[in-house]
Amino acid sequence: MSNPIAIPSVSVSYAQDDTSTRPNALGMRPMQERAYQKRGEQYLLIKSPPASGKSRALMFIALDKLENQGLKQAIIVVPEKSIGSSFHNEPLSQFGFWADWQVEPKWNLCDAPGTDGGKVDAVKKFLKSTGLHPRHLPLCRRQIWHRSFRRSLNRRGRVSPRFRQSRQ
Repeated sequence: MSNPIAIPSVSVSYAQDDTSTRPNALGMRPMQERAYQKRGEQYLLIKSPPASGKSRALMFIALDKLENQGLKQAIIVVPEKSIGSSFHNEPLSQFGFWADWQVEPKWNLCDAPGTDGGKVDAVKKFLKSTGLHPRHLPLCRRQIWHRSFRRSLNRRGRVSPRFRQSRQ
């Protein structure tokens, strides 16, 4: 028999001493703290077991990017509606962080009633808006994001100048 093929994998193991759930001074678990240390990166992939705090890690990072790194807008895009419930308001300051996570009901497009067309228009309205507080974050399903972006493409498949101007 030939040599076995090496398959890349990621293995996460936690000590059985409760340290993986003990928060630091900012209210972050160890995995969230490791992700937060990389908050300056343009792209960041967080691969961690279910219920390990990936959504909250994203909250910490997004708030920092909006408040301290000059990012003007952020949109939280989730694969399905049920995951959107992980991003409801969180009083992070009660646990030591410097800000709370808040999503205004009008920007929570996972819970909002209405048709997908209306939600697509809401995303486009958010992208074109100016003067919003930097922490106004819309939350939507991936399908809504794709539709709103597709509507911003011109006939040649390029981002239309109007959409580009709204992002500057």
